[in-house]
Amino acid sequence: MSSDCSAAAKVGACYRARARLLESLLDDLYDLASARDRRAVPAALLALDTREPDVQRAALRVLGQFPNEPDVAARALALLLEGGDYDVEGLAANVLRGSRDAGHRRIAAQYLRGHVKAGAHDWDEDRGAAELGVEPFPGAQPYPPGESTHSLGFMTSTPLADVVAFHTKNPDAAVLARTAYASEWWTRQRKRSADDPRAHEEAALRKEHARTHDAALLQRANELRAALAKERDARIPPLTRGDTPMPGFGRDVILADARWVVLDAKPPYLDRAALLYTEPALGKTIVIVGWSPAPRKTP
Repeated sequence: MSSDCSAAAKVGACYRARARLLESLLDDLYDLASARDRRAVPAALLALDTREPDVQRAALRVLGQFPNEPDVAARALALLLEGGDYDVEGLAANVLRGSRDAGHRRIAAQYLRGHVKAGAHDWDEDRGAAELGVEPFPGAQPYPPGESTHSLGFMTSTPLADVVAFHTKNPDAAVLARTAYASEWWTRQRKRSADDPRAHEEAALRKEHARTHDAALLQRANELRAALAKERDARIPPLTRGDTPMPGFGRDVILADARWVVLDAKPPYLDRAALLYTEPALGKTIVIVGWSPAPRKTP
C-alpha cells in the first residue's frame, strides 16, 4: 500500500507541476500578444505543438497579428483542417483571414460563414452522414470549413470526376451547374406542392364552393393555399443559405468546376444536395452535403 501511495503522490506532484508550467506559459503568451512584437512568432509557433487547447488559443492570438510571417498560415491551416476544439478552429480561421494568399482567405471565410451559430462544430460526421443517407467517399476525411448546422464537409485527394461518379451511382441523380441546380430545386418544390394532400383538399373545396357558394368553404380553401405558399416560400435550396459554408460567390474561380448533385429526399429532411468542387489551395476534392429540414405543417 505504501508503494501505491507513493505512486499517487508522484502523479499528484506531476499534475501540479504541469499546471504551474501551463499557467506560466499562458502568462508569457498573453504578454507576447500585448507586446505586438513579431519576434514572438517563433515562440508562438512552438507553443502550438503543446496540443493544449488553452495554449494553442493563446498562441493563435499572437500569430493572428502576423499572419504573413513564415509558417504562420500553414500552421493555422493545418489546425483548422485537423478540427477538434471549436475556439482553436475559429482563431485559426481568423489567422488565415489576414493572409495575403487568396486561397487561405477563401477557406477562412468559408469556415466563418458556416460557424455563425454556436454548435455547428458539434455535428458528428459519421452519425450525420448515416442519418442523411450519405455514403462518404472511401477514405475521405472531414472538412471542417464545410460544416454548419445544415451541412457536412469531406475532402479527398481523389480527382473530382471520380468523386462525382461515386455520388451519382443513382442514374436518376442530376449533376448540375449552379443555375440549373436552383431551377431543378424549384421545379421539385412546385411538384411537391401539387402532390401535397392539402392541395387536393383545396381543389375539392373550391369545386364544392362553385356549386354551393358556401363562404366557409372558400375561406378554408384560401387558408390552405396561403399555408402551402408560406411553406414553399420559406424553403431555401440546400447549400444556398447565408450561413452555409459556400466556397465562394459570384465570379470566384473556385466555382468554375463545381457540380451540384440533387439527392433524393430522406425524412426528416425535405431536400438534400451535394456540392463537389476542387479546392486549389489544398489540391483536394471537396464534398459538401447540405440539407433543408422539413417545415412544420400548417393546419
